[in-house]
Amino acid sequence: MEKKPVKSPAKARKNPKKAGVLIGCAAVIVLLIMFCISVVMRTNIQNDYAQARSEVGEELYMQLYMLCQTFDQVTVPGQDVENVVLPTMEDYVLAAQTLNDVMVNAFGQRYTVLTQEHQSALQKAFEAYDAAFRGGKSTADAQAAMQSCINTIRTLLQTRFNDGLILPS
Repeated sequence: MEKKPVKSPAKARKNPKKAGVLIGCAAVIVLLIMFCISVVMRTNIQNDYAQARSEVGEELYMQLYMLCQTFDQVTVPGQDVENVVLPTMEDYVLAAQTLNDVMVNAFGQRYTVLTQEHQSALQKAFEAYDAAFRGGKSTADAQAAMQSCINTIRTLLQTRFNDGLILPS
């Protein structure tokens, strides 16, 4: 008859320790892999976040820039200020205000471009034009008020943006 090797009690005790060490090493490796995946995912999220901020900022810049360009048409002879230029400007203002709100809500107050004061001044300038047209009066005061707003916006475009990208305040 063949004799089966008998395990010594010392060898039997070493196997659980070996298994425990292997399980510990495997757990460390799994945690390390999970950490690496987490870091990569976080980096991707931050890159997406920065890209979204850049895209919204560029569009805000473009809307404000086009507002200024459209206002420049007010002094061009033959332009229909009441029915074409001002409604187009109002569209740009609405788009800029909406994008400004998106920037603030998504990225924080540091990314505000149009403050409440800017928005209020623009609204008052539009109202001055409206009152002048309804009353059949000169639009010179309204134009001066709007020119002041546009000058402020041009300053904002120069100070708050760099190559179309918004800078935090």
